[in-house]
Amino acid sequence: KLESEFSITLRECRDGQVELDLLPKQSASYERLGLRADLETGQIVATTIADLFGNTTRVVFEDLRFDRKPAASNFRFEAPAGVDVIDLDETR
Repeated sequence: KLESEFSITLRECRDGQVELDLLPKQSASYERLGLRADLETGQIVATTIADLFGNTTRVVFEDLRFDRKPAASNFRFEAPAGVDVIDLDETR
């Protein structure tokens, strides 16, 4: 799927990681994306986005843990006063 949306080039491969540049094939609100992945596991360890204004944002993922089962109470949303809330479950 990535290949249909992006032109992908190898930027770097060292220290057990690979970094790819992804250039969008169609107009986008950014110039390019970067993905850094662990060669052994395939897990994404960092991402970058270069926007059209020349800014670059990098996000590094550390201490990843998978298959966790957080309590539902960790995900609570309270709408601010005056906000209309549409309950999508009622429309089904």
